[in-house]
Amino acid sequence: MGNPVYVYDMERTICDIVRDRKRQDPEIFSKAWKFYLKNSSRDIWKLRDYANIFGISEQIESILEVLAYE
Repeated sequence: MGNPVYVYDMERTICDIVRDRKRQDPEIFSKAWKFYLKNSSRDIWKLRDYANIFGISEQIESILEVLAYE
């Protein structure tokens, strides 16, 4: 049968990238955020909900503040 492949939405993926930031390539981190923020189907409230669940709300808010002014 093979191995299971898990598929998540953009918001969950962004949270996973933030949670694992120390092991991420900074360029991938930056590109993922820029893509997310330019995407018309983004859901900031869902992103914040996931951030609360994973305990990374402060990190997400800090990143949003910085990138909002770029």
